[in-house]
Amino acid sequence: SRHPQLNTGVKSIGISTASPCIVVVNRNNLGDSSPLIQYDEKVPGSGSDRRKRTSTLIKLLSPLTPCSLSEDRVVLTANGWLCWQLTGAAVIDRCSLAELGQPKGCAQPLCSGLPERQIAPTEMVGQMLPLMEEALGLPQGVLIVAGGSDSLALAVASRLPAGGKLIYLGTFFSVMEACADFSGSIPLLFPEIPYIWHISFPGGAMIERLASSLYSRAPSRQEQIDLCLNSAELAASQSPERLHVKVPRWRIGDSTQSLPII
Repeated sequence: SRHPQLNTGVKSIGISTASPCIVVVNRNNLGDSSPLIQYDEKVPGSGSDRRKRTSTLIKLLSPLTPCSLSEDRVVLTANGWLCWQLTGAAVIDRCSLAELGQPKGCAQPLCSGLPERQIAPTEMVGQMLPLMEEALGLPQGVLIVAGGSDSLALAVASRLPAGGKLIYLGTFFSVMEACADFSGSIPLLFPEIPYIWHISFPGGAMIERLASSLYSRAPSRQEQIDLCLNSAELAASQSPERLHVKVPRWRIGDSTQSLPII
């Protein structure tokens, strides 16, 4: 770290990563893993069933984990992969299990390669490996917390009550509805996915990419974005008949739908 004095007070780290992601690793070798795939709602040949989608991806990724026997392969999510790299322990948090298609209480195992240790997002995975502490400029004894997906982190940070809705403008413009109560503490058991994404269309990241492409000569990123938004506003005010924006009628409770920005 360029500022090691800022790291001396770090006692623990909670891991939050993009979702949904999946990777197959060799539990005995930190350098042996398949590519990490971030998958969308649909995987070719798997239909819309969440469990079948996950199972299909595991079959695709398993042969891409080199130098490992089938009994050594473990299925992890992105935050689980980081926990494994930082501590050497292969675990999966219960919210990620629900996201993959195996909520708490589901009798049928999702697959044979899930980690034996399945913990709550707030539980400690273990102590950071000395090699990682040295590489990151952290003091000895830093503990790693399982954490979860970025969607879980968003619900926790927003302290949403059960049934609460959050309008979120990030990579996408979305509406999240909490299915569990996040107003007081983080849930420990997940009989279902604790949130629903109702609606989504390109948001902040798309606007930035469009602005930097169209106005590359502007001296700053902020000026690129301002020019892009001003152009859109001008076009909408002068030639509304040219903007073919069709937003279907939608309300909370409807199924998820993706909407085009133009």
